[in-house]
Amino acid sequence: MRYLVAMQPTVVHAGVMDSQRPPLSFTLPVLHLSGLDRVRRGALRMLMISVPGALVTIIPPHPCGLFIAFVVGPVLGFITWLEKAVFGAATITCPKCSEALPLPAKLTGWPARFSCPKCKAMVELRLP
Repeated sequence: MRYLVAMQPTVVHAGVMDSQRPPLSFTLPVLHLSGLDRVRRGALRMLMISVPGALVTIIPPHPCGLFIAFVVGPVLGFITWLEKAVFGAATITCPKCSEALPLPAKLTGWPARFSCPKCKAMVELRLP
């Protein structure tokens, strides 16, 4: 529910990676995460991965759970902590093929990157 309330319209530039074309400008709903929100999201992701990994180590005994609990969980928590923005649902125009392009669900980060399903170009959203 928090994502629906705190989304702010933000002007972003959409361009194709490694292209000389000027980027297109769009106003998209973006949730700008504060430092505390980023820490909460990172800690939650780490716990959601590390706790089941630790339980797999105990019942039934399996050594892969230690790797999941002590390496994979903290690394994914750190990657989640690095995300500074979450994009809302929107449709933009592909900067390369000019087709309507819906943003992937829960797109995060600055710059946010995803591929166009039509022309397979890597679209990059960044602040102006």
